[in-house]
Order: sequence, then C-alpha cells, then structure tokens
Amino acid sequence: MPADWDWTRLKLELAYEWEADIRRIVRGLITRSLRSGQPYQAEFEHYKVTAWTRANGQETYLVIGTENIADPRVFAIIINAIPGIDHDSWLPEPSGVPGIQPGPGEVIWSTIMPTSVAAQLLDDPSEDS
Repeated sequence: MPADWDWTRLKLELAYEWEADIRRIVRGLITRSLRSGQPYQAEFEHYKVTAWTRANGQETYLVIGTENIADPRVFAIIINAIPGIDHDSWLPEPSGVPGIQPGPGEVIWSTIMPTSVAAQLLDDPSEDS
C-alpha cells in the first residue's frame, strides 16, 4: 500500500506537471500572437490568461492579461513562463493598453520582449500548440 512518502511524491509530481502545463500554454499563446498579431486567450481551472504581442520597429511589446488569479504563485508561474524575460521588467497597466481594456478582476501587465526571445519561441516547434 502507498505510504505517506508516496502520496507526497505524487502531490509534488502533479504540481510540477500543472506548472509545466501553464508554462506551455502561455508560451503557445505568445507564439500564436507573434505569428498573427492578434490576442489569444486560454482558460485553465478558473483562471484566464490573454497574450498579445505587437511589433513596433525592432521591439516587440508583450501584453499579458490575467483574470481571477489571486494566488501570487500562479501569477509568478505565468510571468516567468517566458525564458529570457526578466520578471522585474514587467509593468502593470491599470488603465489597460490600446486594444485591451481590463475587465472585472483582470490585471494587465506589459514588457518589451527581446528579439532573441521572440525568435526562440517562433523557432521552437513545440510552441505551435
């Protein structure tokens, strides 16, 4: 029969898998937006995430909208899902951004995405989902 150690390990493995799924979803939304310039949205559990990229010359502006996320750990997973973007570079957009106005319970954050990060996401075939 399973011991306490087995249940603890299962709990940790499921948490790791859930975090990996969130990261994959967020990177996929950003990749799709990089290709089309349109916002994309996903829901998981009771959370909602929107990603939108907008090119402006040599810079790519990245906007992430989060809805119903009260747990700062979940928010940290979303913001840190994109390798190569320093978590300190994110800025809150309390009044929204052109084209996206925050809905009830939604928080919008933005940053500049380095071209190397955008290229990495576009070149990774696993980000096509």
